[in-house]
Amino acid sequence: LGTFPAFMDLLMGQDAVLLAFLFAVCFWQLETGREMGAGVTLGLALFKFQLAVPFLVILWIAGRKRILPGFAISASAFLAISAALVGWRGLLSYPGYLLALNQATGVGIFPEIQMTLRGLLTLIMGRLSYPGRIDWVLAPAALGAVVYTGLIWRKAGENFLAEGFGLAAIVAIVTSYYASDYDLLLLIVPLLA
Repeated sequence: LGTFPAFMDLLMGQDAVLLAFLFAVCFWQLETGREMGAGVTLGLALFKFQLAVPFLVILWIAGRKRILPGFAISASAFLAISAALVGWRGLLSYPGYLLALNQATGVGIFPEIQMTLRGLLTLIMGRLSYPGRIDWVLAPAALGAVVYTGLIWRKAGENFLAEGFGLAAIVAIVTSYYASDYDLLLLIVPLLA
């Protein structure tokens, strides 16, 4: 935990340590051949869906097909618990809440300080209305990076789990719409493998 992302996570009261733990368990499950268990674990990481979903897609493209049923099980449970806590109306209004945060100025989300492609583009081009030119560039770039990473990992094969996992984590962070400096803690998982 002696890293800058861990320090920032604890300082800001975020949940990146829990996310890194879940990704570490997912890595262990993949290493021991339990893809369905890895899917269940990755589904528990949906509290950071912007990182978990691209990572899942990369794993699926890389040929880890049995990860999807496990993910579906825990994602369904996650969805049911969320709906029980805030109701279906609250759950369905969440995307609108995120959109409102993107459109607010001076409060909410500051993409120019995020460790993402969106942050870099916002830093260069400035804040634009949503959806703006940044979003039209970001969506195909993110999709292309996710697909290409999955294909690279599939071609590399099973012997490159740590390398593929690390590349997938980097791509999930960089192409994410929301990722802060403490989310870089995910990169500790393949480093320690």
